[in-house]
Amino acid sequence: MTRRAVRDMKRLVRRGVMPYAPSDDEERAREAALALLTRSIKFGHRRLAVIRLAKAVEAKAAVTKEQWKYCERVAAESPDIAVRRLLISSANRIQVGAQSSALPVNQLPNMEPTEKWGTD
Repeated sequence: MTRRAVRDMKRLVRRGVMPYAPSDDEERAREAALALLTRSIKFGHRRLAVIRLAKAVEAKAAVTKEQWKYCERVAAESPDIAVRRLLISSANRIQVGAQSSALPVNQLPNMEPTEKWGTD
C-alpha cells in the first residue's frame, strides 16, 4: 500500500465520521478505518495501532476481538498514559454508543485499570 493510498484512506475516515455524513461515506470510512488498523497491526505499529483503533471505533467499524487484544496489550505495556487513556476512551465509547457495530460490550477486553497501568 502506498503512502498516497494511506492518506486517501485517512481522508475517507475523517469525512465518514463527520456529522451528517452520507451513509456511503460512513461505510467507506468503516472499511478504511479497519484497513488502516489491520495494516498497523501487521507492521507491528504499537501507538499508531491504538490511535487507529480509536478512529475505527469512532467510525463504528466492526473491530475484531484480536485487534482489541493487540491494542489492549500495547496499552498495558506502554509507559505513555495517553495511549492507555485512548484505549479506555474507545472502550467507553462503545459502551455508551450501544448502536455501534463494533464488538458487543460483553466481548470487550477487560478495561479496568490495573497496578501495571497505573491509576493517576
